[in-house]
Amino acid sequence: MTSAPFPIRWDEVTAVFGGTFDPPHLGHREAVMGLFKHPGVREVLILPSGKPAQKSAQTSAKDRLEMVKRNFAGIVNPSGRPVQIDEREIRRPTTAFTIDALREIRGERGIGNDRVAPLAFVIGVDQLEKFESWQGFPDVLGLAHWIVLERAPKGQPRAKKALQHLESLSVIRSAGREGHYQTLPRSGPTTALICVSTGARNVSSTEIRRTFALHGNEMNENASDIRSNLAADVESYLKAHHLYGT
Repeated sequence: MTSAPFPIRWDEVTAVFGGTFDPPHLGHREAVMGLFKHPGVREVLILPSGKPAQKSAQTSAKDRLEMVKRNFAGIVNPSGRPVQIDEREIRRPTTAFTIDALREIRGERGIGNDRVAPLAFVIGVDQLEKFESWQGFPDVLGLAHWIVLERAPKGQPRAKKALQHLESLSVIRSAGREGHYQTLPRSGPTTALICVSTGARNVSSTEIRRTFALHGNEMNENASDIRSNLAADVESYLKAHHLYGT
Protein backbone atom coordinates (compact mmCIF):
# COMPACT_ATOMS: atom_id res chain seq x y z
CA MET A 1 0.00 0.00 0.00
CA THR A 2 1.30 3.44 -0.91
CA SER A 3 0.47 6.74 0.74
CA ALA A 4 -1.23 9.72 -0.85
CA PRO A 5 0.30 13.16 -0.46
CA PHE A 6 -1.49 15.32 2.11
CA PRO A 7 -2.92 17.88 1.91
CA ILE A 8 -4.60 17.13 -1.41
CA ARG A 9 -4.37 19.59 -4.30
CA TRP A 10 -8.11 19.74 -4.77
CA ASP A 11 -7.77 22.17 -7.67
CA GLU A 12 -6.30 19.23 -9.64
CA VAL A 13 -9.14 16.85 -8.79
CA THR A 14 -12.21 15.84 -10.81
CA ALA A 15 -15.20 15.24 -8.56
CA VAL A 16 -17.61 12.50 -9.68
CA PHE A 17 -21.13 13.42 -8.56
CA GLY A 18 -23.30 10.32 -8.79
CA GLY A 19 -26.93 9.79 -7.98
CA THR A 20 -30.26 8.33 -8.99
CA PHE A 21 -31.62 11.85 -9.61
CA ASP A 22 -35.27 10.80 -9.42
CA PRO A 23 -35.84 13.67 -9.96
CA PRO A 24 -32.80 15.97 -9.91
CA HIS A 25 -33.48 19.20 -8.02
CA LEU A 26 -31.92 22.55 -7.22
CA GLY A 27 -30.25 21.13 -4.12
CA HIS A 28 -28.22 18.86 -6.42
CA ARG A 29 -27.37 21.81 -8.62
CA GLU A 30 -26.27 23.97 -5.69
CA ALA A 31 -24.17 21.13 -4.26
CA VAL A 32 -22.28 20.81 -7.54
CA MET A 33 -21.60 24.54 -7.73
CA GLY A 34 -20.46 24.46 -4.10
CA LEU A 35 -17.80 21.84 -4.89
CA PHE A 36 -15.90 24.43 -6.93
CA LYS A 37 -15.61 26.61 -3.82
CA HIS A 38 -15.16 23.98 -1.11
CA PRO A 39 -13.02 21.93 -1.45
CA GLY A 40 -12.24 23.73 -4.72
CA VAL A 41 -12.18 20.94 -7.30
CA ARG A 42 -11.05 21.45 -10.90
CA GLU A 43 -14.10 19.94 -12.55
CA VAL A 44 -17.25 17.94 -11.84
CA LEU A 45 -18.49 14.88 -13.70
CA ILE A 46 -22.20 14.07 -13.26
CA LEU A 47 -22.81 10.30 -13.14
CA PRO A 48 -26.53 9.37 -13.13
CA SER A 49 -27.26 5.76 -12.16
CA GLY A 50 -28.95 3.39 -14.58
CA LYS A 51 -29.91 0.49 -12.33
CA PRO A 52 -28.74 1.60 -8.88
CA ALA A 53 -27.65 -1.12 -6.47
CA GLN A 54 -28.88 0.42 -3.21
CA LYS A 55 -32.19 1.98 -4.22
CA SER A 56 -34.83 1.67 -6.91
CA ALA A 57 -35.73 4.31 -9.45
CA GLN A 58 -39.38 5.11 -10.11
CA THR A 59 -38.77 6.56 -13.56
CA SER A 60 -36.90 5.29 -16.57
CA ALA A 61 -33.19 5.90 -17.07
CA LYS A 62 -34.05 7.82 -20.23
CA ASP A 63 -36.33 10.23 -18.37
CA ARG A 64 -33.89 10.72 -15.51
CA LEU A 65 -31.03 11.41 -17.94
CA GLU A 66 -33.05 14.08 -19.73
CA MET A 67 -33.95 15.74 -16.43
CA VAL A 68 -30.29 15.60 -15.33
CA LYS A 69 -29.24 17.41 -18.51
CA ARG A 70 -31.84 20.11 -17.83
CA ASN A 71 -31.03 20.42 -14.11
CA PHE A 72 -27.28 20.93 -14.55
CA ALA A 73 -27.43 22.99 -17.76
CA GLY A 74 -25.36 26.15 -17.68
CA ILE A 75 -22.97 25.13 -14.88
CA VAL A 76 -19.35 25.55 -15.90
CA ASN A 77 -16.09 24.38 -14.39
CA PRO A 78 -13.51 26.99 -13.27
CA SER A 79 -11.89 26.52 -16.69
CA GLY A 80 -15.10 27.74 -18.32
CA ARG A 81 -16.06 24.37 -19.78
CA PRO A 82 -19.58 23.02 -19.09
CA VAL A 83 -19.83 20.21 -16.54
CA GLN A 84 -20.03 16.85 -18.29
CA ILE A 85 -22.79 14.26 -17.98
CA ASP A 86 -21.31 10.76 -18.02
CA GLU A 87 -23.92 8.34 -19.42
CA ARG A 88 -22.04 5.07 -18.80
CA GLU A 89 -24.32 3.88 -15.98
CA ILE A 90 -27.44 4.79 -17.94
CA ARG A 91 -26.20 2.60 -20.79
CA ARG A 92 -25.02 -0.26 -18.55
CA PRO A 93 -27.47 -3.19 -18.83
CA THR A 94 -26.64 -4.57 -15.40
CA THR A 95 -26.78 -3.19 -11.85
CA ALA A 96 -24.59 -0.14 -11.40
CA PHE A 97 -21.76 -0.39 -8.87
CA THR A 98 -19.52 2.57 -8.07
CA ILE A 99 -16.43 0.36 -8.06
CA ASP A 100 -16.99 -0.54 -11.72
CA ALA A 101 -17.46 3.06 -12.80
CA LEU A 102 -14.35 4.23 -10.95
CA ARG A 103 -12.24 1.44 -12.44
CA GLU A 104 -13.44 2.35 -15.91
CA ILE A 105 -12.81 6.07 -15.45
CA ARG A 106 -9.32 5.36 -14.09
CA GLY A 107 -8.58 3.11 -17.06
CA GLU A 108 -9.77 5.71 -19.56
CA ARG A 109 -7.48 8.26 -17.95
CA GLY A 110 -4.49 5.93 -17.86
CA ILE A 111 -4.33 5.67 -14.07
CA GLY A 112 -2.72 2.44 -12.85
CA ASN A 113 -4.04 0.39 -9.95
CA ASP A 114 -1.20 1.45 -7.66
CA ARG A 115 -1.50 5.18 -8.35
CA VAL A 116 -3.50 7.81 -6.49
CA ALA A 117 -6.08 9.11 -8.94
CA PRO A 118 -6.93 12.82 -9.21
CA LEU A 119 -10.55 11.77 -8.77
CA ALA A 120 -12.96 12.19 -5.88
CA PHE A 121 -16.32 10.48 -5.54
CA VAL A 122 -19.01 12.60 -3.88
CA ILE A 123 -21.42 10.96 -1.45
CA GLY A 124 -24.03 12.06 1.04
CA VAL A 125 -24.22 11.08 4.69
CA ASP A 126 -26.87 8.46 3.93
CA GLN A 127 -24.40 6.70 1.63
CA LEU A 128 -21.60 7.06 4.17
CA GLU A 129 -23.78 5.26 6.70
CA LYS A 130 -24.16 2.31 4.29
CA PHE A 131 -20.56 2.32 3.05
CA GLU A 132 -19.63 -1.15 4.27
CA SER A 133 -22.49 -2.66 2.23
CA TRP A 134 -21.00 -1.28 -0.99
CA GLN A 135 -19.70 -3.66 -3.63
CA GLY A 136 -15.93 -4.07 -3.22
CA PHE A 137 -15.72 -2.44 0.22
CA PRO A 138 -13.16 -1.51 1.55
CA ASP A 139 -10.97 -1.74 -1.58
CA VAL A 140 -13.24 0.72 -3.42
CA LEU A 141 -11.79 3.35 -1.05
CA GLY A 142 -8.43 3.21 -2.84
CA LEU A 143 -9.88 4.04 -6.27
CA ALA A 144 -10.58 7.71 -5.54
CA HIS A 145 -10.62 10.38 -2.88
CA TRP A 146 -13.98 10.86 -1.15
CA ILE A 147 -16.01 13.99 -0.46
CA VAL A 148 -18.84 13.60 2.05
CA LEU A 149 -21.48 16.32 1.78
CA GLU A 150 -22.95 17.15 5.18
CA ARG A 151 -26.40 18.63 4.77
CA ALA A 152 -27.93 20.74 7.56
CA PRO A 153 -29.36 20.34 10.09
CA LYS A 154 -28.50 16.73 10.99
CA GLY A 155 -25.75 15.92 8.53
CA GLN A 156 -22.75 16.64 10.73
CA PRO A 157 -23.67 14.49 13.77
CA ARG A 158 -24.76 11.63 11.52
CA ALA A 159 -21.51 11.83 9.56
CA LYS A 160 -19.46 11.86 12.77
CA LYS A 161 -21.16 8.71 14.02
CA ALA A 162 -20.67 6.92 10.69
CA LEU A 163 -17.01 7.95 10.54
CA GLN A 164 -16.40 6.69 14.06
CA HIS A 165 -17.81 3.35 12.98
CA LEU A 166 -15.50 3.22 9.95
CA GLU A 167 -12.56 4.06 12.20
CA SER A 168 -13.53 1.14 14.45
CA LEU A 169 -13.34 -1.10 11.36
CA SER A 170 -9.80 0.23 10.66
CA VAL A 171 -10.70 1.33 7.12
CA ILE A 172 -10.08 5.05 7.77
CA ARG A 173 -7.97 7.05 10.21
CA SER A 174 -7.77 10.70 11.14
CA ALA A 175 -5.49 12.85 9.00
CA GLY A 176 -4.91 15.23 11.92
CA ARG A 177 -7.53 17.81 10.99
CA GLU A 178 -11.23 18.03 11.77
CA GLY A 179 -13.23 16.25 9.10
CA HIS A 180 -10.14 14.96 7.25
CA TYR A 181 -9.29 11.27 7.05
CA GLN A 182 -7.01 8.82 5.26
CA THR A 183 -8.54 5.66 3.84
CA LEU A 184 -7.02 2.26 4.57
CA PRO A 185 -8.03 -0.10 1.75
CA ARG A 186 -6.67 -3.65 1.81
CA SER A 187 -5.12 -3.08 -1.61
CA GLY A 188 -4.31 -0.01 -3.66
CA PRO A 189 -3.20 3.43 -2.54
CA THR A 190 -4.29 5.37 0.51
CA THR A 191 -6.64 8.22 -0.42
CA ALA A 192 -8.29 11.16 1.32
CA LEU A 193 -11.79 11.37 2.72
CA ILE A 194 -13.09 14.79 3.76
CA CYS A 195 -16.38 16.11 5.09
CA VAL A 196 -17.73 19.25 3.47
CA SER A 197 -20.63 21.27 4.87
CA THR A 198 -22.83 22.14 1.94
CA GLY A 199 -24.93 25.27 1.68
CA ALA A 200 -27.25 23.51 -0.74
CA ARG A 201 -30.92 23.62 0.19
CA ASN A 202 -32.30 20.77 2.28
CA VAL A 203 -34.70 19.04 -0.09
CA SER A 204 -35.18 15.40 -1.05
CA SER A 205 -36.18 13.72 -4.29
CA THR A 206 -38.39 11.39 -2.25
CA GLU A 207 -40.41 14.31 -0.91
CA ILE A 208 -40.75 15.80 -4.39
CA ARG A 209 -42.07 12.51 -5.77
CA ARG A 210 -44.49 12.13 -2.85
CA THR A 211 -45.83 15.66 -3.29
CA PHE A 212 -46.47 15.27 -7.00
CA ALA A 213 -48.08 11.87 -6.40
CA LEU A 214 -50.47 13.44 -3.88
CA HIS A 215 -51.24 16.70 -5.65
CA GLY A 216 -50.30 16.29 -9.29
CA ASN A 217 -50.68 19.65 -10.98
CA GLU A 218 -53.15 20.88 -8.34
CA MET A 219 -50.58 22.29 -5.93
CA ASN A 220 -51.69 23.89 -2.69
CA GLU A 221 -49.58 26.53 -0.95
CA ASN A 222 -47.40 24.03 0.92
CA ALA A 223 -46.87 21.84 -2.11
CA SER A 224 -45.80 24.88 -4.10
CA ASP A 225 -42.73 25.05 -1.88
CA ILE A 226 -41.66 21.73 -3.38
CA ARG A 227 -42.02 23.11 -6.90
CA SER A 228 -39.69 25.98 -6.00
CA ASN A 229 -36.93 23.38 -5.55
CA LEU A 230 -37.13 22.24 -9.17
CA ALA A 231 -35.56 23.87 -12.20
CA ALA A 232 -38.30 25.13 -14.49
CA ASP A 233 -37.11 22.90 -17.35
CA VAL A 234 -37.18 19.84 -15.08
CA GLU A 235 -40.71 20.59 -13.89
CA SER A 236 -41.95 21.13 -17.42
CA TYR A 237 -40.42 17.82 -18.50
CA LEU A 238 -41.88 15.74 -15.70
CA LYS A 239 -45.30 17.27 -16.30
CA ALA A 240 -45.14 16.73 -20.07
CA HIS A 241 -44.26 13.07 -19.52
CA HIS A 242 -46.70 12.57 -16.61
CA LEU A 243 -44.06 11.50 -14.12
CA TYR A 244 -44.75 11.07 -10.39
CA GLY A 245 -48.50 11.31 -10.80
CA THR A 246 -48.66 14.58 -12.76
